[in-house]
Amino acid sequence: ASVQSLFAANHYRAIGFTELVRSALMPFSAAMDGGRIETIDEHGLIVSERGAFLLTLVLNELATNAVKHGALSTGSGTVRLRTRRDSAITIDWHEEFPNQGAVADSRLGFGSRILQDIAPRGLQGTATFELLPTGLAYSLTVDPHIFGAAA
Repeated sequence: ASVQSLFAANHYRAIGFTELVRSALMPFSAAMDGGRIETIDEHGLIVSERGAFLLTLVLNELATNAVKHGALSTGSGTVRLRTRRDSAITIDWHEEFPNQGAVADSRLGFGSRILQDIAPRGLQGTATFELLPTGLAYSLTVDPHIFGAAA
């Protein structure tokens, strides 16, 4: 709902990636305000309404999992969200929780389908998901026609 409100306020034109992230992760504002979630967008990425819907699903799933099982379930974990742009656009979500060890819950439920299949297919891209001893790395690479650099 907050993302839809953001688009309405912007007359349903594309919005900046950082604005989208702030809106999508509003339920996790304590972590954002505390500097535990860092967003780095050096490319002025803009997001269409269709892209924003799918990206919001991804961000909410990742953040919810981080609170339940990952970096945001500990007092010292952090999340870095970064965009990369070359022949495609990649959005990297990297969690670090150095004192926790490997993520224990690796079951594949509906959230995993959103992250690994539904959103990437809808964004004409691919996704990788890797559980590491010190965190989690998720990368979503999408068709550059879905997103673009700000003018």
